[in-house]
Amino acid sequence: MTARTRRLVVSGAATALACILIAACGASTPAKTVAVGPLARAIAQSVLTQQHVAARVSCPAGVQERAGHTFSCYALLQVGRYKIPVTQVNSRGGLRWRTQEPITLLDIAKVERRIALSIREQRKVTAKVTCPQQVLQAAGVRFTCMATTRGGRTVKAGRYPFAVTEVNNSGYVTYIGS
Repeated sequence: MTARTRRLVVSGAATALACILIAACGASTPAKTVAVGPLARAIAQSVLTQQHVAARVSCPAGVQERAGHTFSCYALLQVGRYKIPVTQVNSRGGLRWRTQEPITLLDIAKVERRIALSIREQRKVTAKVTCPQQVLQAAGVRFTCMATTRGGRTVKAGRYPFAVTEVNNSGYVTYIGS
């Protein structure tokens, strides 16, 4: 075997080895991700059991299993969402979550009564007021209530929206009718 032939054989073997290594790297096993469907269902069940609040839970897709990593899921109410931190306790899918504080719902019946009373005092008509029933009690949350009246001297019969804003975390709200 000549020197040139040996170089070609060695070069060919090195190229073949490099191709095998590259192929092996390209065929690596993808990282496992957190199964968010079962996680969301488990969190929703614990929120219902512990907080007595029925909520749909949303968790981010594609979160890689990695011990110590944290991410957030959210309990979604009719109005408002409540953050639920989740921590991966190991790299085999073990998860832990805990609500920071109780989920507090706004006293909607009280809001409906106050709007109806305001309409009766200002417009001298009776109104039936309906608001979303499941509203997170938290500053800055906004929602719309609907007042329905049969009409009177100063108000036509119809449906009138009221924009409601929660001013603080204690359930104090402001509302503006249109």
